[in-house]
Amino acid sequence: MSPDITAITSKLLSKTNWQISKTPLRSDHLPIIITLKTKNNFRLLPGIKTFTSYNKAKWDEFTQEIEDALINTPQSTNVHTANAILTNQILLADKHHIPKGRFKKVNQPLPQHINDMIKQRNILRNSNPSDSNIKTLNDNITKLISEHKAEIWKTKLDQIGTHNKNSHTLWRTINKFKNKNPQVTPNINIKFNGHKEAITQQYK
Repeated sequence: MSPDITAITSKLLSKTNWQISKTPLRSDHLPIIITLKTKNNFRLLPGIKTFTSYNKAKWDEFTQEIEDALINTPQSTNVHTANAILTNQILLADKHHIPKGRFKKVNQPLPQHINDMIKQRNILRNSNPSDSNIKTLNDNITKLISEHKAEIWKTKLDQIGTHNKNSHTLWRTINKFKNKNPQVTPNINIKFNGHKEAITQQYK
């Protein structure tokens, strides 16, 4: 086993802790958890995928809400204030009339016979890490998992049907299996006299 090398400055050395994780892996390597104690609070973004359904948006109500709000809003002679008012009204109408949601995370557990083999491998690894059977078990586990994923893929294709009729669903499924998300058009900065004042969203 070859330990990984971690480089850190001398100032952070006293604030850092290394710990070997007991998480079971297919290889004979053990992950190392490095904890860095700082005074700053870091907030990790949740790995939740969201979507916006522009096809189901109520565009008439969206437009009407913005127009009604602007009619009832006192006119401003300051272009920056007027831009901020318009931007806020667009965002508010977007919240009311354009459907949004979160993709459900589908948990597909491995079949029991694969889990049993993984447990057997882990027990053997803990009792005798040098046992030659560990590599054989790892190879068999990898092969069974690949066959299981291939079977799931074939089943999904059968559910989709002919690609000529369901090309959108097919490509969406392929991107999902590849962990690829469709590219989202970035927001555009509104500039006045070369300065960024607000950000608007594009609607299709």
